[in-house]
Amino acid sequence: MVILMGLLYSSVFYQFDETNAQLVIGVIFNAVMFVSLGQQSQIPTYMAARDIFYKQRRANFFRTSSFVLSNSVSQIPFAFGESLVFGSIVYWMCGYVSSVEAFLLFELMLFMTNLAMAAWFFFLSCISPDLNVANPISVAFIVFFVVFAGFIITKEPIPELLILLQWGNPMAWCVRALAVNQYTDSSFDTCVYNDVDYCANYNMTMGEYSLTTFEVPTEKFWLWYGMVFMAAAYVFFMFLSYKPGSPVGAGRPTGEDLSPHGRSANSDDHGLIRPPRRSPAPGETFVSVTPDSEEHFIPV
Repeated sequence: MVILMGLLYSSVFYQFDETNAQLVIGVIFNAVMFVSLGQQSQIPTYMAARDIFYKQRRANFFRTSSFVLSNSVSQIPFAFGESLVFGSIVYWMCGYVSSVEAFLLFELMLFMTNLAMAAWFFFLSCISPDLNVANPISVAFIVFFVVFAGFIITKEPIPELLILLQWGNPMAWCVRALAVNQYTDSSFDTCVYNDVDYCANYNMTMGEYSLTTFEVPTEKFWLWYGMVFMAAAYVFFMFLSYKPGSPVGAGRPTGEDLSPHGRSANSDDHGLIRPPRRSPAPGETFVSVTPDSEEHFIPV
């Protein structure tokens, strides 16, 4: 699936025009969206693993931290493989800047975004009582992630009350970082590019002009800020999944009553049947419930 989608994207936008910032950043947006939202399909798997964890947690098989950490570590090989294969196909076939450093940074950002979004959907599966709640919630967040990623709607038209939806959006940080990674290369730090004098026409270099068309900052450090944000988001989402107040942190299903005055139907206590005894204990009596075997009739 990863190879197929990579070939589809790359064949459609094969060796694009680097001066077309809308096309270049648009491919970045689609690549980020693919590696990010593909993790939403893992929610049923997370929910199934959570049900098993509840039983094992109550039996003291392992701690909540072990479950959360093992889940996060298990996602690393898959995220690395997806990012490496998909990113390599898209990067070189579409014609991004031919630089080893830029390529490695491109792959690293896709990898970190993949992990951060996997942690987010894992957190959603932890706070949702069942799959019927987790799926609609995840779809609602997907809408916000896509709309406020910085490509469909740039920063300027967004109202001030909603601007935090972009600054707190992992997809927006990845799109911003990869756009900066592309157009801050030394090959675009020039006034004349393809016979167009950008300094004379727009008072900025070709790379700066391309970034400003989508209101992306032109400083290189925004790439490093994006990596720091992804790492912090990954740790934060995993912490929320481990948080003692959450269902997973408590090690029990949502809605279970653990109060000393009552017990819900979700309790794991077992009603054991006591074996019969030969003689009654002091103060106890036996009541016979067996039918009387004595014959009460007169033979004829």
